[in-house]
Amino acid sequence: PIVADGTVVLATPSGVFALSLRDGTELWRQNLSPATVESPIEYGEELVSPVATGERVFCPTADGIVALAFDDGGIVWRAEDVAGTGIPATTGDGLIVPTTEGVTVLDARNGSRRWMGSTDAKLPAVSDGTVVTGGERTGALDAATGDRQWTAPADSSGFPVVADGTVYLGTGDGLIGRSLSDGSERWRVDRGRFLFPPVVTPDSVY
Repeated sequence: PIVADGTVVLATPSGVFALSLRDGTELWRQNLSPATVESPIEYGEELVSPVATGERVFCPTADGIVALAFDDGGIVWRAEDVAGTGIPATTGDGLIVPTTEGVTVLDARNGSRRWMGSTDAKLPAVSDGTVVTGGERTGALDAATGDRQWTAPADSSGFPVVADGTVYLGTGDGLIGRSLSDGSERWRVDRGRFLFPPVVTPDSVY
């Protein structure tokens, strides 16, 4: 689930729901079929979470990407030609969607397509005008144009996390820190497999 402005929004097999954070009262629901992705630890498929920003909730579904009004759950637009395969990310007025073809960026206001990049991604991270994707390789794209900035090897089943100019990526061989600007490796921790993304605080990485 995601939490914003006193509201909890979550995707379930029965649809997308908004609940009051205070007491769990149902505020609205939409009978959508959320998209599914393979679990990183290979125990089956899991539902793709929606994301929220400002006045919108963006939901990857079996029938494309759907934008809902945050206050009442009404459908604002649909992009039925975009099959989401991961959790989107937002940047300004853009929506970055992992798809079977790579990464597609939509205009968050109306769902029109801006650009598409053929790079593997399940959950892109966005920072300082750069889109970072993980998969068989780690890649960085310009958020405005989709131009490739750099790629680096990384057998990752998790998601990249970006903080203070560093890309943190859990892999089958350890945790790697790379420079956001050029992808160069800054450090590596070889302590087993990292199946899920790290949590980064000002002092530590968990």
